[in-house]
Amino acid sequence: MRCPGEVYQNSTRPYQGTPQELIYPGMVQRRVDKNGYMSWQDQRLFLSGSLAGWSVGLKAAGGEFIEVWFAKLLLGHLDQNNVSFLRADIPQKAVGQGFLTAEAA
Repeated sequence: MRCPGEVYQNSTRPYQGTPQELIYPGMVQRRVDKNGYMSWQDQRLFLSGSLAGWSVGLKAAGGEFIEVWFAKLLLGHLDQNNVSFLRADIPQKAVGQGFLTAEAA
């Protein structure tokens, strides 16, 4: 068996690095703090610790909901009525008086 140093080859693709700043045309931008929170209506709203230091884009989605974007990825929706974040990867359904909750399995 050979050692890793014997089989390693440099990549043919140069490393481009990460962008210094993401641009969101036609959207409001918010910076995510070091703990994964952004500010909205004088309240802190948790998005994800993985987004710390990055900007997210906010776009009106109709009614009381706002889409939250990271680059070209829809993260979820911000509910302005109760200032909560609804993740896009969890199916949502309307219940009660306009509030959204995760569907029960």
